[in-house]
Amino acid sequence: MRKLPIICIALAFVVFGVYCDQNVNPISTNHKTFQFPLTVGSSWKYSIIDTVVHTYTGEKEIDLDTVQVTIVDSTVINGKKATIWEYKFKAKTDTLFAQLSGDTLLFYDADAKYKKFGFILPLELGEEWQLPAKDYKVVAVRDLQLPAGLFKNVFVVREMERQGNAYGFNEYFVKSDVGIIKYRYGTFVTLAEINHKTKWELLSYRIAN
Repeated sequence: MRKLPIICIALAFVVFGVYCDQNVNPISTNHKTFQFPLTVGSSWKYSIIDTVVHTYTGEKEIDLDTVQVTIVDSTVINGKKATIWEYKFKAKTDTLFAQLSGDTLLFYDADAKYKKFGFILPLELGEEWQLPAKDYKVVAVRDLQLPAGLFKNVFVVREMERQGNAYGFNEYFVKSDVGIIKYRYGTFVTLAEINHKTKWELLSYRIAN
């Protein structure tokens, strides 16, 4: 499947459907294999730089944070197995889910209803797909140096939000066997009083066996 069905979508940062109970889930099509970490106990730590832009005055504020993301358990959502992801920021903790069904990887909010984003696996340069109010395309494959190390053959997935008075885009940097190693939010809504430009970068990670 190369198109995601048009359904109500929204926020979250992880949930997968039927998956093997091992440290990565192999997805193979056209003799290509892409692996995404799924094992309970796997964790990632990110630095966060959030630039808050006051749309009408042009004033900017910069907030710095870190988040520890850990797969803490598994559950069942809509009859399919999913993983529970805990996001520990300095001042709050969020719980999200990830679900993989066939070649479709979807990310949900804590209520397991609102889809934030999704990928079609395996990622391939030039591939495109859609979610409600969002369009995706793999725009590059590149090497990326981060605090966590040098990562080769990283897929850059561009996300365009289809909403009124919005421009710009967001990007996910995804490495097979490691997951999302960098994220940039750059969508600007002209009628919003406050906009954000946000960057997450991987500091360290552990993929459980």
